[in-house]
Amino acid sequence: NPLSGNSTLQDNGSRKGIYADLAYAKWTAIHSADVTGSLTFGKMENPFAFTHNVFDPDYNPEGMAAQVAWKLNDQHTLRGIAAGFMLDELSSSTQDPFLIGAQILWEAKWDKHWQTSLGFGGMLINSEQSLTNGAVPNINRGNTRTGDAGVLAENFNPLVADASITYTLDSFPLYKGAFPIKGFGEYLNNVAIDSNNEAYLAGITFGKAARKGTWELTYQYRNLDANSWYEE
Repeated sequence: NPLSGNSTLQDNGSRKGIYADLAYAKWTAIHSADVTGSLTFGKMENPFAFTHNVFDPDYNPEGMAAQVAWKLNDQHTLRGIAAGFMLDELSSSTQDPFLIGAQILWEAKWDKHWQTSLGFGGMLINSEQSLTNGAVPNINRGNTRTGDAGVLAENFNPLVADASITYTLDSFPLYKGAFPIKGFGEYLNNVAIDSNNEAYLAGITFGKAARKGTWELTYQYRNLDANSWYEE
């Protein structure tokens, strides 16, 4: 798995490589009581707040990202994210595939018990025809591909909407501190094509594993149509 940081113990004790998981520079250009803004360049933690349906949690993209947070008042915050990621560098071509995307989030804390979030975003992959089997690691499942080279048969321009609601109990057995219960969902539609282009997720999480004495339990139901989003 090219996205994993794990190394398998195998091949008669062969030497294992050491990889750069993160290598980036970050500049917080705006830092006030109500507004913060930053720019990040390099191999970074994923700045987007999409679910596993969109990005593997191990995915550390490479490129540039801008993030802004505006605290409207004590209850409401707006966040904006925009980024461009390189997917592959082709020395023999000017058609380097890359991804650009943007997302806006509204986060609200209504009282000590109720919290909600609502988000909307969109992404675009450029020169996806260059993401062949030989260009990037490919596990040969998911997207429709054509020819011996495995050229992607479809374009990718998905729109993504997500929402969550959290109720926090004052206490819960065998849990230290306030106990959150969170319901969440996400819907994706690849508007560049007309079939096999939808994905959705729904789930619930009990607790939050943040420190000693806490834990969490999550159930998710996920569905991805074959060409709803780039398989890798």
